[in-house]
Amino acid sequence: MSVELLDDKKITKYISLGIMDILNNSELSELFCEIIQNRQLYGHSLDTARYAVQIGLIHKNIDLIELAEAGLLHDIGKIDIPIEIIYKPGKLNDYERMVMNTHSEKGCERLMQLVESENIQDVALHHHEY
Repeated sequence: MSVELLDDKKITKYISLGIMDILNNSELSELFCEIIQNRQLYGHSLDTARYAVQIGLIHKNIDLIELAEAGLLHDIGKIDIPIEIIYKPGKLNDYERMVMNTHSEKGCERLMQLVESENIQDVALHHHEY
């Protein structure tokens, strides 16, 4: 099982297939391009997709492409957050934190209109819950 977890080619394959699925949806691909333009957000999204697929490999009956897509899109709501809050150095004040905390709901709302998968929508909505 540990060999499967370390199979980078397999992980990369599922992430690539997830990206292809996203790019085949014209409206979703426009939003995903906004994520790609933000190097920090795109890197974080790729890392999240990689970890999700790694964990998914140890389970049976999980759609690894869908899991990769969920990781890639989990922070899509951040494109609706003002750039000065996203890039603010240091701590956010109470108002800024409140605005930032809306990105999960905003992302889920967008994804409800663009993807059929409730799993992907749920990941966007709940990825900050404990």
